[in-house]
Amino acid sequence: MGARSRVNFRAPGASEIRLDIATHMPDLGVHPLGIELLVNGVKLCAFSLCATVGWKLRVLMPAALASETSVGFEMEIRADRTWQPRPTRMKPATTVNCRLRYAMLKSVGSKK
Repeated sequence: MGARSRVNFRAPGASEIRLDIATHMPDLGVHPLGIELLVNGVKLCAFSLCATVGWKLRVLMPAALASETSVGFEMEIRADRTWQPRPTRMKPATTVNCRLRYAMLKSVGSKK
């Protein structure tokens, strides 16, 4: 994977991660964008984005990983390439914008 981003957080009793994913990368129908999601170095899922529409991702945390709450979590998102829309006077665009919702982590046994 070519680009990565990490975020550290604590969430006692975490059972799932929810992400809203969007990208403006062109030609995804021809060249899908490969994405991996890892937590504490454990790959939870891998998928390809084939359209620029918004996607909602829900990934369940394995019980063994969820029990590591005392050390906290490091979530890593990897993309197989990046894209720069205008090469002059602009910073490279992020390949995938993920908005972590306030309900990103749902505690085990919490009421909806």
